[in-house]
Amino acid sequence: MPPPQEARLHFLDYWRIIRIRKTVIIAVFLLVFITATIVTYLLPQSFSSSAQIRVDRDVSAISMEHQGMPNVYDAYFLQTEIKVIQSEVILGRVVEALNLNKQWGKKFNAGQDLKTSDTVRMLRPNIDLSPERNASMINILVYSDDPDEAARIANKVADVYQQYRLDKNRENMMAGIKALQDQLDLENNEMRRAQSNVDWLRQDLKVFDPDPASYTPSTTYSAEMVRQKRNELDIARNDELSLKTVLTKLRPLDKKQLRATIQTATAPDSELGTLLNELDIAEQKLIDLERDVTTNNFQYVTMKRQVGNLEQKIDDRIEGIMKGFETRLDVAQAKVQALNSELEEATKTDQEVASRSRPYYAAKQELSGKQRELEILQIKIAGEKTDLNIPKPTMVEITNPARVDPNPVRPKKMVNIIVGLVIGLVVGIGLAFFI
Repeated sequence: MPPPQEARLHFLDYWRIIRIRKTVIIAVFLLVFITATIVTYLLPQSFSSSAQIRVDRDVSAISMEHQGMPNVYDAYFLQTEIKVIQSEVILGRVVEALNLNKQWGKKFNAGQDLKTSDTVRMLRPNIDLSPERNASMINILVYSDDPDEAARIANKVADVYQQYRLDKNRENMMAGIKALQDQLDLENNEMRRAQSNVDWLRQDLKVFDPDPASYTPSTTYSAEMVRQKRNELDIARNDELSLKTVLTKLRPLDKKQLRATIQTATAPDSELGTLLNELDIAEQKLIDLERDVTTNNFQYVTMKRQVGNLEQKIDDRIEGIMKGFETRLDVAQAKVQALNSELEEATKTDQEVASRSRPYYAAKQELSGKQRELEILQIKIAGEKTDLNIPKPTMVEITNPARVDPNPVRPKKMVNIIVGLVIGLVVGIGLAFFI
């Protein structure tokens, strides 16, 4: 039981001190409380206005290149843009647009205009920029003793930054187009030089070019002649091989076998076909006469003589066809030999022409490469100019413009009064115990 008694006596000692020094505590409490209240109401009022902007990187609304490439995340992009907004480049334009040098000169500098750098230094602490969490947005919070002025400054900061980004993007694109145009002029000069070199080489080397106006090398006459002679030689060799094969198959056959196969092995001969048909008819008649008459009969003898004549004509015709095959084979072989000679001569000529005209075609190949480079540059410049004319308002979009808020944000009267009340009570009790 003794410990609780000591604790009770200790608490009663505290209460006794508070009761004895209540006058001091109340006096100090009232003094601090009244002072805090008076100071709170004497402090100048400050108003705020907030604007919100969405910020993206400098990209075109219609991308003409790198389709499908993912955007690389930049963790410092918003922080960098906040520093840009706080720079004198942006705030200086805001000061000039709102004529703050004159207005704030009347208010803070006895009516004399302020310098832009001084006005920017005064304006910067009154602007609070903060990125929106998990979003590509920046909040622009402006403090001022005039609610209309706070809203005007916040909106103007957003407008000036938006225009700055558009101007900067256009300036960068114009610089890129100028660099490309300079490169295009250089390539045009190189193109003219290469064209002059090609024309001079064609005349100096006496090169026959069937398409001199073309930027790409074309097939020469000698090369075309070699190709043509090679094709003719292949056809002649095929004819020679075909005739040689037919003769090789037909020569070992006897007369009867030749009659049966020569019409199918070669192109049909109309005269031979007629003779063979007449022979078949005559032989059939001869067979019929053998059944009706004797071999000494005049009709039988006449028909047999007619069959013999037809067989002789057929043999003579077949022999003529075989001679014709042999003659055609000789002609084909001679043609193959002639074409071989012509091909060798054309190949030799083509090699000489190719060796002589190699510098010309090398220069023409270089000219073709420069033409391709020139076309790529022209396409690139046309694309950049098209991209320049595409509007890009989404780089900086004002999502929430600033509104005039008539309620002051500083000083916070209720908070200051409560803080003064607590501090006065604590100081009064502390002073009582100190005494």
